[in-house]
Amino acid sequence: MPTQMNENEIELIKDFLKERGYTSTLECFIKEDNYKKVERKNAKKKKIEVYAESKFTKYLKTSREKIIKYTKLEDSYKLLEKKYKTILQCARQSFSISINCLELLKDIKNGNNKDNLEEIIEDYKSQIGKYHKILMNDTWDETTQTVNEAIIKEHKTNLKKAINEKNNDKIQEILLSLRVYSLQIQPDLRKNLVEELVNNDILNIKENNSVQHILDLLNIQSYNIRHAILSFLSIIASLTKGVDYLSSVDNSILEKTIEIMKTTEDGQVLQRFCIAFIQKMSVKESNIQSFLKYGLIDWFIKLLLRSKNNQIHVFCLDFSSALIANILQSNVTLEFLEKNIAVCKNLIETFLNIIKEKIHSSVLMHYLICLNLLNIDKFKTIIEECQFNEKIKEFIEYYNDIDVVTENEKFEKKTVLDLYNNLFNNNNKESNDETNYENKFKEFENEQRELIFESFQDEIS
Repeated sequence: MPTQMNENEIELIKDFLKERGYTSTLECFIKEDNYKKVERKNAKKKKIEVYAESKFTKYLKTSREKIIKYTKLEDSYKLLEKKYKTILQCARQSFSISINCLELLKDIKNGNNKDNLEEIIEDYKSQIGKYHKILMNDTWDETTQTVNEAIIKEHKTNLKKAINEKNNDKIQEILLSLRVYSLQIQPDLRKNLVEELVNNDILNIKENNSVQHILDLLNIQSYNIRHAILSFLSIIASLTKGVDYLSSVDNSILEKTIEIMKTTEDGQVLQRFCIAFIQKMSVKESNIQSFLKYGLIDWFIKLLLRSKNNQIHVFCLDFSSALIANILQSNVTLEFLEKNIAVCKNLIETFLNIIKEKIHSSVLMHYLICLNLLNIDKFKTIIEECQFNEKIKEFIEYYNDIDVVTENEKFEKKTVLDLYNNLFNNNNKESNDETNYENKFKEFENEQRELIFESFQDEIS
């Protein structure tokens, strides 16, 4: 009896005949296949002549076997990769404990005995025991999650205790330890980590149904404490689930961070973490009202203008311009601008002037997007008064004439020109009326949509 083909093999032949234009052959094949299906039902009643396998059938069979083989190899590779990442994670944490133990021994040698020495030793002993158990376990399923959960729960307990005791040094130490641990996580596992931080209620927001204890930390007039808490808050806010977690009670954490940002000196690392956190919080529509309340668009524009004379990190300019674009995507903002025509007109004129300034390409692209977001029918009269179309054309003529030398400069120029053509020369431009999380700018993700946790060389160690 001829070898019976499965549906995938039949579809493969149909696709081949269709691709090559064998229309008549395809029709005959379909009819023959339908006939064969009926024939197979009566196979027991009818004796069918036996044929040797054709070369094509042998090829399909071999391909099927190869696919099964490669699928098994791929599964084995994924398991090995998981084992490797877990071992690497355990090794990093063990190395971190070793360094802490050496520092502890150094303090003891210098006569700086700690009151809670026995407690510290027990903590380290407990951590090492957990890593040893994981490494010796033959079952590797969900081991990474087990490592994360064990560390998170331990830090949560210690942080809660330190907050209750108002031990600022300990609070800072625990928050920085959590951040260091987060930075050590492989990029493709960071989303899982943030989810586990939220699920375990790392900051006790759900348990307390309050954020007052976090506000109390932010109110402490200590640069180091604020650096520790804001850099960790920025990690949690890297997912919309984290944004929802931090704003589940109210917007007070966000608004306090805005106040801190406005009083922080330009160029400081703390300013970067404030802007990073605020930008990440902008993906949630209900937070937009706070941005309008504190006049953030105007403040960030002034920050850009101050960068001509002051040394402001390009990170701040990049994230703040992306934040402005997120604010302008909100229906709340558009309604506000409709009611405040003078503000809207000033905004458009300011953006049109900014794009002619010498600014970083990523910042320039964000401001072009801002202009595109305001180039809608409801602002048609203002657009005409501002000579929008004429000035946009003047910009592109000016930008086309800019000389570029390096390959990087050429690439950046091409990227800006491609964006311009997509935004302003596309007749099928999509409406800007509807917004959602996916449309918002997420400067904290790479091309593979893996989370990027900020860290800077000039941070306080």
